Amino acid sequence: MSARTVAAWAAMAVIGAAGAAGCSAGDDELERDLAAMTSERDALASEVEQLQAEGAAVAARYDAADATRAGFESTLDDDSRYADPEAMIEDLSTYWTETAILDDIYIGPQPIADGLMYDLFETGGSQLDLRQSWIDPDGSTSGAVWLWHGRNIFDNPFELVMVTVTTYDDEGLITDFYRSYPYDQDFFHEALRGEGTPTDATGTAW
Repeated sequence: MSARTVAAWAAMAVIGAAGAAGCSAGDDELERDLAAMTSERDALASEVEQLQAEGAAVAARYDAADATRAGFESTLDDDSRYADPEAMIEDLSTYWTETAILDDIYIGPQPIADGLMYDLFETGGSQLDLRQSWIDPDGSTSGAVWLWHGRNIFDNPFELVMVTVTTYDDEGLITDFYRSYPYDQDFFHEALRGEGTPTDATGTAW
């Protein structure tokens, strides 16, 4: 074999070795890029799954709380239910937790069953008429405007606008039923415990 041929083969061997080394380096870089992209894809997929799970939980809580709100409010708004106080309170109790509280801005906190029984049936006889209600998108809280009316402890007529804020647990049950009124405390107590309101909610005298 001529010197020229040997030189040619040597040159080709060097070029081949260099090329092989270059391919190996390129493959390693591609593998690193692929691994990084795969990791990023998996992280994004996990984040999407978590957001979907959280969204499903919020939707489930909303549905449960909204069903509770609708049942609770419709029972209180049904005139026929007031004919049997014990049955009404028993049915209402399915909508709240065992430790649920009725918290009134002027009367104070008390067990919700005791509060409703006393205020609706043991102070002369009264009822609640629903005027408007709404619920937060996450199902944690709802609000309502009521007309509380009837006869007070001295059998005088009264009529008060009442605003309620209701909170719910993760299962959609009532944990707190808060009440407030657009009146000062003296007027409220005079209406409910004394002479009654001088006019109804429209301003018409009794």
